[in-house]
Amino acid sequence: MDGENNQDFEASRKKLEEMIARQAEQQQKHGEQVGQVVSRQQRLEDSFIQLVEMVSNIDHRVDGVEALRASDQERSLRLEEVTALLVQMVRNHDDRLDSHEDRLDTLRETMEEMIETHRRTDERLDAFINVLERYISEGRNGNGGSPKP
Repeated sequence: MDGENNQDFEASRKKLEEMIARQAEQQQKHGEQVGQVVSRQQRLEDSFIQLVEMVSNIDHRVDGVEALRASDQERSLRLEEVTALLVQMVRNHDDRLDSHEDRLDTLRETMEEMIETHRRTDERLDAFINVLERYISEGRNGNGGSPKP
């Protein structure tokens, strides 16, 4: 019986060693899997950190864009005010131009009247000079009607 017990013991020991070896292999595989999971988790954490940084950068950019938009709105309002002022100035200028055109028309008419009056005055003066020249040439220059010797 000792031999049989010994064989049973050996068989049990062999089985136990095989079980321990399989357990060690499983632990090794499990260790590798855990290492892969840890590695993946580390990559995920790194990716998450990058995402957080990217979101932070995007937030800063959005803040900058909002500030620019506010500034652009202020510029737009000022531009509208300046445009309204320029339109009013152009209207005033047009009104003054109309007024100046009316004055120029009046001056033109007055100049034409003065030119006509001057022409008639020249005609009358020429007629007077002709009469005066005849008067003098006929010897009637105030000597009592006697011609000059």
